[in-house]
This record gives sequence, C-alpha cells and structure tokens, in this order.
Amino acid sequence: MAASRTNLRLVFQRREKITSLPLYYDGILWKKSSRAKNFQRYWSELRGTSIFFYCDEKESMYTEKLDLQHFVSIEDDNSGGKKSQAASFRLQLINEGVKLKAENVEAREEWKGYIIAVSQLEVPHDLSLLPGQTLCLEEVVKQETLRQSSAPVRPELQRVLVEKPDSDLYDDVLTAMPKCFYKISRNEAEAMLERHPENGNLILRPSTENTNYSISTLITQCSKRVLKHYRVTCEETGFIIWVDNPVTCRSLQEVIEHFIKETNGVLKPYIDSEVYADKIEVSKSPNEKANKTLPVSRVAPIQHSPVLPPEHPGIPGITKFPTKSSRKLPLKQDDRPPTRPPPKPRSSRLFAAGGASSDELMAKLKERRARLGD
Repeated sequence: MAASRTNLRLVFQRREKITSLPLYYDGILWKKSSRAKNFQRYWSELRGTSIFFYCDEKESMYTEKLDLQHFVSIEDDNSGGKKSQAASFRLQLINEGVKLKAENVEAREEWKGYIIAVSQLEVPHDLSLLPGQTLCLEEVVKQETLRQSSAPVRPELQRVLVEKPDSDLYDDVLTAMPKCFYKISRNEAEAMLERHPENGNLILRPSTENTNYSISTLITQCSKRVLKHYRVTCEETGFIIWVDNPVTCRSLQEVIEHFIKETNGVLKPYIDSEVYADKIEVSKSPNEKANKTLPVSRVAPIQHSPVLPPEHPGIPGITKFPTKSSRKLPLKQDDRPPTRPPPKPRSSRLFAAGGASSDELMAKLKERRARLGD
C-alpha cells in the first residue's frame, strides 16, 4: 500500500513538471469529440486553463489536452435521455465542440464550476454546489487571476536563455522553458535517449548554431530504434518547426505538445526520474572497521596447586627456599648444624639367642615361597 502511494506521488511530480501548471481539480471523465462515435474513459486533470487527459491514473504523460482559453459555453447534454446522459455536458470551444461525461451528477456540477472559474475568472451561482465547494471555487479564481496577471514570455526572451542569459530575465525565462530542455550537444542527447528510454524519448536542446533549438527523438520502427532530429527556429511570429509543412507555435511548450499530438502520445518528454531512498545509511571506511575495539571477555585466573620447595641437599628435614640472589653465602662455624654419628648395626645376639625360632621361620618362608612358585 505504501509503495503504491509512493508511485502515485512520483507520477504527480512528473505531471507537474511536464505541464508546469497548478492542479485545481481531477477525476474521471468520459470524452467524445465531434468525430468520435463512443465515449472514451480518461483520468482528467484541470491544470491552469487546460484539461489534460491521461489513459490511466498512473500514467505520467497526457494523451490529449483541451485549452479552455477558447471557451465559449458549457451546458448539460440531455440528448440521449435523462437516465443515460444524466452526468453528461457539452463544452463548446471556438474551434470545436466536445461532449464530456462525469461519474455522477455531483461530479458533473463540480467540473462545470471549475471550468467556468478558470476560463471566465468568476464563480458561477447557477449550479447545484455546496457552500464549501463555492469557497474552493473562489480560491481557484484568486489563484488563476494571479497566475494570468503575470506577463507572458515573449519568444525573444526565450532566445536569451540560449544566447546570453540576463540576470534580470533569467528566472522568468527558466520557468517558461519546458522540463525536457537540456543544454547538451547532439551526441549527448542521443546517448541520454538510448541509455534511459524509461525517462522519455523527446529532448529539447540548443541547436548547433546556438541561436535556435533542436528536437531529438528516439522511436522504434520495425523493431529498430530510430534517432531523429528536428530544427526549431525562433522568429518574430513565434517558433517554427521545419518539417514538410512548417508549423508555427507561440511557445516552446506548444512545440512539445505538437510533437506529442502528431504521434498520438508515442513521443514523451524526457524527464529525469527521481528515486527516493527508504533507509538512512552511512558507509564506513575499512580503517574504521579495523580500529573497532572488541569486547574483552573476563576469565577466572588459573589456580595452580602449590609446589613445595625441594629439600636442602644433604640435610634431611630442611627445605630449600629460593632466594633473590643466586650467590651462595658461606656458612659460619656456629651456624652449621650439629653432626650426628651414624647408627650402629643391630647386634646379632638377638638372632643367636633365638636360633631355634629363626630356623623355623626360615623353613616356613621357604615353604610359602614354594607354594607361590607353584
């Protein structure tokens, strides 16, 4: 669910860059021109004084556009009966008439109110609108009046961006330039179109003379990718697209719209994609990992059993303790231990006194040894 919301937010940002117009109202509309037989469903957005039609809610590039600056009138369409055409209305422009159908009657009234507000710069009072909806229309009228009050950009001012930008005019010119304009060469434009086709296939760039413009496109024909370049010159009457029948446009944005309309939406302005990260991470250098201190484990000391020092050589019963100095000091005459006489051997008189008993003992000992030997 969160991923779908993120995708829709990116789509909305791309639409805003492509159109360069504020969004006032959006929703589903069914459109049928005077030449068509059936209604076609679109996701529609009212931006500025234009209605942009998208094939899908997730589509970032529009397929058709209605300019409400040529607005004449708007009225309900009851030609097909009240039930079948309850949410239909007819929009009459100077050059054509269009039939539109909303999802329901309430949505139809809102669409009519917003269309009149941006085209006539006034709030209609003959529609079935709620007080909150009327307040929203009043706010839209204020915003659109402020937007239209700014002076339109003349073609000679747009030429300044390519030649020598003026600090006083640079901001206004920059906002009027289409989002697919890049100050790159012909080879760089071809490389961008081939490497990132997902971003679009139409780029507006300065021409080789650096006084006019060029359009670079990349389309697929017969399973082959074809690169084409078109020349666009800036004249006093506007911008001229040099094709078989030269086309004159009032602005560079209309030049882009002309290419889109002539190819039925196959060409799409090239706009860099914006990818957002979902984690905040800081990479660490290998030196930091090497210097990382490891926790020291606590181990109980090994207990050794006490070792008794060896006895003093030559003197039983006296132990020899280690001394710090390896030098042996001589013993004084008074410090020497007293000498003991060696023990005398036992007298054989005992054995002689008991000679008879000793013979018996020796006989028993031999007899026992014989038994053990068997």
